[in-house]
Amino acid sequence: MQIRRVSYYGLDINTVAAAVRAAVWTCRWTLASEIPGMIVVRVPFSLYSYGERMEIRFYQDCFDVSSACIFPLQLIDWGKNSRNIQDFLTAYQRCLQQPCGGPMVC
Repeated sequence: MQIRRVSYYGLDINTVAAAVRAAVWTCRWTLASEIPGMIVVRVPFSLYSYGERMEIRFYQDCFDVSSACIFPLQLIDWGKNSRNIQDFLTAYQRCLQQPCGGPMVC
């Protein structure tokens, strides 16, 4: 499992949450569920894994992004969880900097 903390000090939580949703859409992942303070994302099957579950947990002025393999017996992630987080953060920064329209394509 990989976890990364991202600060959004000075930004409106609604703007941040919209950029997070847009980044998920941009990465072509599935928004599995959304509850106050947390978004759960499903990353599909690939050559490296049976898929991953990403969680974005919102706090006062930051959020944590975690990625873990779905299949419990998968012992090695081959760097896939780190790549998921990096891909997400790249898309998030792009969506935060650009005004998005329609289905939030950044």
